[in-house]
Amino acid sequence: MQVNLGKLGLVESVGILNQANFNKNLHIERGNLSMSKKAFKVASAAAVAASAFVAVNPAQAATAAEADVLVKKAESLGGTLKWAISVEGSWDGHSNPDMKLFNDTKAAHAKAVTAVSSLPAGSQKTALQTRLNDKVKLYVDRAVTVIDAVSAGKKIEGKKMALETQLDASKIDSATVKAYDDLSAEIRKQESLLSRVYGQTSRASIRDYYQKSAEAVKAEAKYPVSVLVELGRLDAAITAKNLTEATTRYTNISDWLPKVENATMKAELQAQFDAKKSAYEALKAPKIESVSAIDASTIEIKFNQAMEKGTGTNGAENIANYIINTTALSATDTAELSEDGKTVTLTLNTSADLTNDTAYTVTVDKDIKTVSGKVLGTVDHKTSLFFADHVKPTVQSVAAQANGDVKITFSEKVAAGTPSVVINGKTVAPSAVSGNTVTVTKANLTLSGANLENGKSYSVYVNGYNDLVPVSPNAMSLYVGSFTYNVVADVTAPSVSSLVAKDAKTLTLTFSEAISGANTDGTTNNATVLNLVVKKGSSVITTTATTTDGKTFTLNLDQTTNVLYDSTKNETSAVLNVTVKGYKDASLNIGTETSQNVTVTNDVTAPAFVKSEYDYANTNFVLTFSEGLKADAVKTALAAGITIVDSNGVLQTQITAAEIKNIATGDKTITIDNSNATGLDLPAGTYTFSFTKELIKDQALNGGIGNAAFSTTVTVPATAPGSDSGKPTVTSVTNGAKDVFTVLFSEAVKGGSVAGSATDAFNYRLNGAPLPAGTVITLDSLKTTATITLPAGSVSKSETQLFNVWNVQDLAGNVLDTTTKTVAVLDSVKPELLSAKVDADGALVLSFSENISNAVSTVDFVAADFEVKVNGADVTEALAAGVNSNELKITASDASFAAGTITVKVLDTAVGTDGNGNVVKTGTSVTATR
Repeated sequence: MQVNLGKLGLVESVGILNQANFNKNLHIERGNLSMSKKAFKVASAAAVAASAFVAVNPAQAATAAEADVLVKKAESLGGTLKWAISVEGSWDGHSNPDMKLFNDTKAAHAKAVTAVSSLPAGSQKTALQTRLNDKVKLYVDRAVTVIDAVSAGKKIEGKKMALETQLDASKIDSATVKAYDDLSAEIRKQESLLSRVYGQTSRASIRDYYQKSAEAVKAEAKYPVSVLVELGRLDAAITAKNLTEATTRYTNISDWLPKVENATMKAELQAQFDAKKSAYEALKAPKIESVSAIDASTIEIKFNQAMEKGTGTNGAENIANYIINTTALSATDTAELSEDGKTVTLTLNTSADLTNDTAYTVTVDKDIKTVSGKVLGTVDHKTSLFFADHVKPTVQSVAAQANGDVKITFSEKVAAGTPSVVINGKTVAPSAVSGNTVTVTKANLTLSGANLENGKSYSVYVNGYNDLVPVSPNAMSLYVGSFTYNVVADVTAPSVSSLVAKDAKTLTLTFSEAISGANTDGTTNNATVLNLVVKKGSSVITTTATTTDGKTFTLNLDQTTNVLYDSTKNETSAVLNVTVKGYKDASLNIGTETSQNVTVTNDVTAPAFVKSEYDYANTNFVLTFSEGLKADAVKTALAAGITIVDSNGVLQTQITAAEIKNIATGDKTITIDNSNATGLDLPAGTYTFSFTKELIKDQALNGGIGNAAFSTTVTVPATAPGSDSGKPTVTSVTNGAKDVFTVLFSEAVKGGSVAGSATDAFNYRLNGAPLPAGTVITLDSLKTTATITLPAGSVSKSETQLFNVWNVQDLAGNVLDTTTKTVAVLDSVKPELLSAKVDADGALVLSFSENISNAVSTVDFVAADFEVKVNGADVTEALAAGVNSNELKITASDASFAAGTITVKVLDTAVGTDGNGNVVKTGTSVTATR
């Protein structure tokens, strides 16, 4: 045997040549050695040295030579690993590298690190550590990023395959959406791991293999998944009656659906989209959602979309567009449009207030337009409104104000009957009512002797205020309470918060708080209160300042005597200097004089023609423009600039000023009468209207900007659109079967998810209440009979009730007048077994929720209708005479029921009824104890 220690590393030599193995493997025989004495001596010496080394490792340090051997082996493996993790070497760019090589390199590195770390500090140790870091650890760490990236890629691949499976099967459903979302999330989650692979080429390879291929599949699914998701959002928006949201979703679907490449998916999504279009169109049509009375002088009208602001003919704030019963609103009543344009609040300032327990018809003019220019309808909208208010006004708070006044706030608007306010035991004089508040000024507190000290609590009594219900208003109950007189002296002067241009001739000036002495009626000029001066250069611009809250003022720049924009200099804007001074707050703190510049810009855009149409019902040509127009009551020049030719090019009768309806400031439409009342009477046919330039002007300064010349074609139909101008009526309403109503219309009416549908439960009321949830409404094949099926048991009492129908349209869009019919309704609630007891005679008495038909004679019941058990054992029972109208007596075969727990159950065979034929509720059980 020969042992070559030179070719073996030190660790390997030690591993083989421990003392025991050395003696075992040499096979020494007495007198017959298998190696030379010289070899034996060398081997023996090596073995002894090795044994000694093993005995001291790892407690004793390795030699530098030993450490160098280990470092060299690790370096050799690291060099091989370097090329095993690069596509420029042996790595395929997407699989794990040679894992045996990786593990061997990692193990060799660990052994070498252990050996080197045991060396004494010095340059040699540092050099070996540097070699390990630069030539071994570096590649082990890079290999780890490759292994992690492959693991991340396989996770992406799994999600990709799930989505591919859906796409390959042409499935577009919730599972496809989930697979798409899962893949998107996985790509985001694992992207950072893929990006850690060293080397641009290697990194690009693994990203191409996993991420880019997954993104390609994701891109294929992008549009079908997006369309499906938008279809769900469109449904939700339609259900919520959110037109803005629905339009966004509808537009997205319209844009994205053509980009779906899979024909099967595209056809399925198109079918779903088509099924929703009618509901969307119904939502898009302008309509009134509700009309309700807030109080006796306030009516709130809610629209399904934003309406046109202003008091022009088509404006929602024009009080002429509203009628209560047959009475038009007066000039001092107001119609205020909410900021979102969807709610109009009518305030009856001088018109008769609503009377308690009275039904009204609120009529809204059909010509009110949406901000997009659509009219509300073809006929005026009428809504039934029942006003009832029996709730007393209450005091909600009493609080001291910063200026020392005491404000009393009620739960609703009030009017003074015989007002009485007592504070700190002193009767004080309250100010006039302002909406739902009454104020006792600091001066009146002092005059009455109710001197209040800051920070102390005082009693307060309030009485004598009524709500606004006319004739018999609801009077408040005496209010008894207390409040703390917390008055903090206001020492902060008011200041200008903002100054901005509202339009070409209007500014908005806002202060930090309300200005004392300002009139808040919205029309009075407060320029003096503000010491207001507006200048353009050295020229003073006459300006009025109006406000409704004393804090924000509208500055109207007068153009009668001033010129803001000098046309000779082609000015389109002007810099104005606005100065205010001497203004005060409620505590008489004086604001600092403020001088600010603001730029106003003139309107230089001409009104653009939008569309033309023929109003058959009113025999009018209607032309719509892009903005509000300048008022024109004369119209002579306008008429002279319009020519009309028929489809054959024949010039028609010239329009006169009388045939053009007056144009109010802000109107966006021009209406031309074709009724022959003023001369023009064009028969059925198509006509071209031509307008010369600058006939129509907008509201811009210096006289307004005129239109460009244009032509438009309008068709006068031979018959009314839909060939029907008559309103449908309700012929009858009957309750022939329990919970089922039949409404007969005079003609075919609309059904389905459209405006004015006879199958919309919203369009019916039973005794003033909405139909219950779960109501089903169907139309017959002729669309003249609506069958309304309420949920079983909806009617609790047989009596005559009122049945209201409104808003239903015929096929031509004509809306029926609100109709009220009386109908005899039938009780549909089943009687129910409520309890059982044993009477003094030992008989079992059953009590029901209502009177039972023939209970006394027991005609409707037999003993077999009930299961009776005593302590769980069946009892043979018999019916005895009824006790009274809602009780039934049962006797036992032994003439009495034994002591214990008695259970009674109504069996499914029971046919007993109440007086209206409702069969008793079966399956119910009750228990009695004797």
